[in-house]
Amino acid sequence: MSRLTVLLVGFLLVVTGCGTENDGGSAPNNSDGPPQVEPRSAYVVASMVVDGQARQPVARTRIILDFTDGTVTAKAGCNALFGRYTFDENGLEIARLGGTEMGCVQDRMQQDEMLGQLLPGHWEVTGTDPTTLSRDGAELTLSQEIVRQTELQGTTWMLDSLIEGATVESVPGKVVATIKLTQDGNLEFNDGCNSGGGSAQVTADTLLLGGLRTTLKGCLDADLARISKAYSRVLDGTVDYTLEGNRLTLTDGGSGLGFTVK
Repeated sequence: MSRLTVLLVGFLLVVTGCGTENDGGSAPNNSDGPPQVEPRSAYVVASMVVDGQARQPVARTRIILDFTDGTVTAKAGCNALFGRYTFDENGLEIARLGGTEMGCVQDRMQQDEMLGQLLPGHWEVTGTDPTTLSRDGAELTLSQEIVRQTELQGTTWMLDSLIEGATVESVPGKVVATIKLTQDGNLEFNDGCNSGGGSAQVTADTLLLGGLRTTLKGCLDADLARISKAYSRVLDGTVDYTLEGNRLTLTDGGSGLGFTVK
């Protein structure tokens, strides 16, 4: 078996989360091959070369690639891109990508467009962690990341996006707005201007918020006033939530708030 084939097999184990078993059912001996890896893993793009030039992700975003059951998913702070991939001794082949169609700020939309054009095609694969994908004029260095689910309660969540219909907008960098769901069933929040709280009953996919109270300072800054209004719209009554890794999204009708771990 060639060295490249060994590397490819190691990469395949990582991206699919599959191991092997021996005939006796005991743990395999990996001393002469790639090590076992955590089955729940994704890759962060640690460095990127596009058209021969080094390129950095858009501010406050990370580019994450996940390979599961023949489907690659790319997330970079706006839409999710997804498509089929095949993997063999010749390398990695990514098919044309589809994706969600939320509207985002221009730089994040442009980053999605760049990834949609960059990823499809054939890549040479070297290394296991970090792993390098390369072809003419392009190179992606991928660092393995174990996907750990952040606890919903007891975590301070920092606002990083506002959702209105199909549009997602980044929160201005000067604004620091947070929420926290306590273990004893309460909500604490700070919208960057006012702060407050109330009760919070947590179910599998909803929050039932009640008895909310808040300070009543005037928010003269336009950005702060807009975020304060968004908090008032969403943090009221029954709120849907999704929790994915270190991201929390709250939605109420067509409005929503996106958070990451502080």
